Amino acid sequence: MTHSDIFKWNGIGSVSISTSGGGWSIVSNTASWSYTSYNTWYSNHTFGGLTGSQALTSIEETTTGDFRFESVHTSITPTAYKSMWL
Repeated sequence: MTHSDIFKWNGIGSVSISTSGGGWSIVSNTASWSYTSYNTWYSNHTFGGLTGSQALTSIEETTTGDFRFESVHTSITPTAYKSMWL
């Protein structure tokens, strides 16, 4: 199973993102985190410490899980999306 979290910070001008937690990849105004686990049916990611600065207008958060059953990739990719206007 691969679990991914993506945060996109939208704003006026250039948005800066920083994190105090490990495992995040930051490119431009997007912070991404991904974890692959084997022989499991459950994944949990508790996160904090993401900070965006500039005149922020919204934050978009997307979580996906990609599952493999036995050795066959099955195209079950549930996605949760949330957008918050500031």
